Amino acid sequence: MYVNGKPADNMRYDLAGTPCAKVMGREVCVIPENVQQLFPKDQLLVDMGVVAYAGAPLADKLGRTVGLLVALFRRPIARVDEVQSIVSIFAAAAAADLERTAAEAALVNANAELEERVRSRTDELQRLVNLMAGREIRMAELKAEMRTLKGEPSGSVSAHTP
Repeated sequence: MYVNGKPADNMRYDLAGTPCAKVMGREVCVIPENVQQLFPKDQLLVDMGVVAYAGAPLADKLGRTVGLLVALFRRPIARVDEVQSIVSIFAAAAAADLERTAAEAALVNANAELEERVRSRTDELQRLVNLMAGREIRMAELKAEMRTLKGEPSGSVSAHTP
């Protein structure tokens, strides 16, 4: 959001009774003058001294409206067709950028989830390797104890011949 050519915080507000309600899920809407009189319940228009309005839906690839791009004017719009074209172009670009940003965020999240799964599986495998190694060591110890109990020297292999 920009106000008077300077960045401002984005905002959310109830669209009922505003020109934005006409834009949601529809085409570009240009109201070249008297917008306050047409939407008397929209206090923001009064507070900002808005005379004219141009808005377009931001649609994703599936055609779902994911936001709005709006330009508010303090003077009547003289070239409605030009403003409509400009708002359409910027809305398409903004929608594509929002979708790209969302896809990048989803990719980052998927990569983080995958890394966590790999880390978890690696930890589990390491635990199993340690367990197996411990069992192998214990088996060797038991075999040595058995040889000792049988009176065999440790480390030797006995052979029986018939």
